[in-house]
Amino acid sequence: MAASLGAYVGTVALALSIHAFVTLPVLFFLVTRRTPFAFMRRLTKIVGTIFGTGSSVATLPVSLACVQVGKKSFQTTICNVPKD
Repeated sequence: MAASLGAYVGTVALALSIHAFVTLPVLFFLVTRRTPFAFMRRLTKIVGTIFGTGSSVATLPVSLACVQVGKKSFQTTICNVPKD
């Protein structure tokens, strides 16, 4: 029983890794023609806040700050990042 559970967990972890580091970056590149890993690098602060707080609502100030660093106007930022 423990061996089959370990194999299942390993298979799921492998599938999620392939999806996160192969499939999604390839789709991102095909759609935007930009490097996906630079985009992922910019998300590390937001992802760290999500895992640290356990709440996606708590990341809104961090998300707004990250979007504004990308030199977007405040009106564009508010339209794309939900509030309340």
